[in-house]
Amino acid sequence: MPVVHTLPSSGPLADGQTLELRADLISASQNDAYASLAINYFIGGQGGNGYMFNKGGDELSLMKFYDLATKLAWFSYTNQPLKNANVTLVLALTRAGTNLNITTRVLDKDNSNSVLFERTITDTPKADPVLPSYTAGGMIGMADAVGTPWPLLMVRLGFN
Repeated sequence: MPVVHTLPSSGPLADGQTLELRADLISASQNDAYASLAINYFIGGQGGNGYMFNKGGDELSLMKFYDLATKLAWFSYTNQPLKNANVTLVLALTRAGTNLNITTRVLDKDNSNSVLFERTITDTPKADPVLPSYTAGGMIGMADAVGTPWPLLMVRLGFN
């Protein structure tokens, strides 16, 4: 069951500014269970737009969801076994002009937060390259939507 926290904002994320969400994964005993971090933003008062970083037993993925979360664009998916206990999941968004750099990390809490995994994807106002449908763990995927990424008027942070 997801946990949601809303952060009010007085305006868009400033150029060069980063918003980072972290959550500790203490233990996951099932290979088909996922831990996810999501940042949900509002367009015209409507939620259901954002980014989600997912970690399964041997899978890591980043997706963008939009149109009231009815569409999913998969920016990355990798089958990479990593430990499922005492790690920190990180989802960081950094404004870079009209673009948004989205960084995902898995840190090892048992080893001074050493980086086990890190990947940065850039979301631009154009339709960016995404994975073909069904290549991200067999899940449906759509094209990336055209438009300015992540304006940050109000944010909901989700922990699942």
